[in-house]
Amino acid sequence: MQRQAYKPQPVRRTYIEKPGTNKLRPLGIPAYEDKLVQSVIADIMNAIFEQDFLDCSFGFRPNRSCHMALKVLNKVIETKRVNCVVGVDIKGFFDHVDHEWLMKFVSHR
Repeated sequence: MQRQAYKPQPVRRTYIEKPGTNKLRPLGIPAYEDKLVQSVIADIMNAIFEQDFLDCSFGFRPNRSCHMALKVLNKVIETKRVNCVVGVDIKGFFDHVDHEWLMKFVSHR
């Protein structure tokens, strides 16, 4: 990885039905070696960036789940004065991230 000699294999693309719709969702199936490399890189990036997240952030973080987020939310609602709760799901967010900017951000960190 340090020599930048690793070349990933093309991802096998298949499509699965989206529940409740007539649409298909693309699904990429990487080779075993690529999954291994992705896992190691994810572990390294988690070690670098995990310390930057707030305790109230749960999305896609190690050792955290949506059930834990709901428990924290429930406790806040029961113990603090809350006027409203807003839920947001940004459709296609990762499909529209500017990858050039993202790579600059990661390399800066």
